[in-house]
Amino acid sequence: MVRTHPHLDHIGGARNVLGAVRVQRVIDPAFPHPIATYDRLLAVIQQQAIPFTPARRGQTLSLGTGVAVEVLQPRLPFIDRSRSEANANSVVTRVVTGGVRVLFTGDAESETEERLLEENRPQLAADVLKVAHHGSRYASTEPFLAAVGARAAVISCGAGNEYGHPHAETLAALARRQTAVYRTDVHGDVELTTDGARYYFRPAR
Repeated sequence: MVRTHPHLDHIGGARNVLGAVRVQRVIDPAFPHPIATYDRLLAVIQQQAIPFTPARRGQTLSLGTGVAVEVLQPRLPFIDRSRSEANANSVVTRVVTGGVRVLFTGDAESETEERLLEENRPQLAADVLKVAHHGSRYASTEPFLAAVGARAAVISCGAGNEYGHPHAETLAALARRQTAVYRTDVHGDVELTTDGARYYFRPAR
């Protein structure tokens, strides 16, 4: 289980997952954030004796059968003085299987993208991008999208959400790059499958 950062919309359902699925390892940024839900999750992990690993740049986790998870961020020292430090220090991973690469960005901010461009540019190339922070205007900068070069992108956001996600600026930036966009508020659940050579999307609607 990868928990990108300790905000409620990203960890609120984690206890249900731990109760329904056999989780062999948990990684998260270990970013200090005073929220009771996070403390309770740590207690459950300890009770179930699940190995816990702080996510740090440079780690590679093997899932077997040729699937690797590359951890690109965060690193220490954490990004500070950001609009949202918990978001800015999200776990960013690239999943690679065969010739297919998928980049997961959590709720990364523009500061995160700057650090990624400085330190991880070769590893940003991906076929599919999970767009940062639900399509917020505070990420998905032009230099970052250019470095990723994804042909398809997925935006996770609720229909009619109070934040206005995804923002018009982000959608326009993706459109300029002719990136195919799947949105959970429009398409429902979005399933991505791959055989390591090709990938397929199956939207619920």
